[in-house]
Amino acid sequence: MRVSEGESMAEIKSTLELALERTKKMAISEKEKEEIRQKKLLEKGKGLSHRYREGHAPLSELQKEIERMDEKTSAAVKDFLLSQWIDALSLKDDNERLIKGIEWLKNARIEGSRSDFAIFSPNTEKKWRRPGRKQELN
Repeated sequence: MRVSEGESMAEIKSTLELALERTKKMAISEKEKEEIRQKKLLEKGKGLSHRYREGHAPLSELQKEIERMDEKTSAAVKDFLLSQWIDALSLKDDNERLIKGIEWLKNARIEGSRSDFAIFSPNTEKKWRRPGRKQELN
């Protein structure tokens, strides 16, 4: 017995309809949607943070990308970046790039912190003496 092409297509179509009908019942819950959204935000934030820290993207590019996001997403990404960049501050490394990013996120200058980090920077050659302390650092 031979099946005609029309019957075969009808069978495929009905199988597809059955599969689609079954998947309607397996909809993603709101909790799962939020988890997916959070995971995407985390990945986006990590990517932005890495590109900026490594010098692959200027701050202006990050600003443009964040401005294109909706308000809730933008706030979440900014919070994530702030946390990442504060954690990345180091007494051993040059923090200028991170400090500029943090200043932009907080919309404020952080001169006091900037000078404190400069004191311990490996590029600092002069001795420094903090008022009220007898210690000197090279």
